[in-house]
Amino acid sequence: MTIDPADYVAIVDLASTYCDAVNRGAAAQIGQLFGEDGILTGVTQLAGQSERVLSGENEIQAFFQPMLDGVMIHQTPSVSNIRVDNSRAQSKTSVVEYVRMKGYPLMLYIGDYYDSLVRIPDGWRYARRRLEVRNIAALSEVASG
Repeated sequence: MTIDPADYVAIVDLASTYCDAVNRGAAAQIGQLFGEDGILTGVTQLAGQSERVLSGENEIQAFFQPMLDGVMIHQTPSVSNIRVDNSRAQSKTSVVEYVRMKGYPLMLYIGDYYDSLVRIPDGWRYARRRLEVRNIAALSEVASG
């Protein structure tokens, strides 16, 4: 299946924009990357909360706003498995994330976002985004083996 290069670039850019917004603590921008009824799962447990579904721009923004205050995060994305079918798409975004919270060691998170996207007049947005964390470790653990 051939993918229009413009769609490919736009979907990779969406994932990069998401990571950049997280890195900058821009909670409002994160919410805007989701469709009107977009759903995000798999992230609440990373903030020490029970697993729950975040739905819609406002709820996603409300979750990220307090979580990102005073935390240093750096995510690096790698997008793959992009499949486009008219106004719908699927992709996988692998991330390596470094997190420093006050009073805690530097942490390393490795995981994958499984994405369902929808094309709206303004471009591609997430319809569903599900994070599966594969590994969490204090950086001192990684260095010592």
